[in-house]
Amino acid sequence: AYRPKSLENAAQMLPDAQWVLVSTPGKFAAGVARDALNLGKHVFLYSDNVSLEDEIALKNSAREKGLLVMGPDCGTAIINGIGLGFATPAQMI
Repeated sequence: AYRPKSLENAAQMLPDAQWVLVSTPGKFAAGVARDALNLGKHVFLYSDNVSLEDEIALKNSAREKGLLVMGPDCGTAIINGIGLGFATPAQMI
């Protein structure tokens, strides 16, 4: 199966995807998250070691675009019944 070599290619392959999960070393994570926001995607930032300055800039950018950034160091979340990150199946109540 084809694996995209860039975030842009992945977004083209999955145009209905609303979220990007970022799990890269901290020094690269902010750049990937910024690219995802520029593509109009919400960001689940699993990576840690992201500077406070980068976190603030990402969250301000997301707010301006009407998007959400969860993280950095976001371990798990359930969005519309789908587990992201380190998640196990959960029953919706």
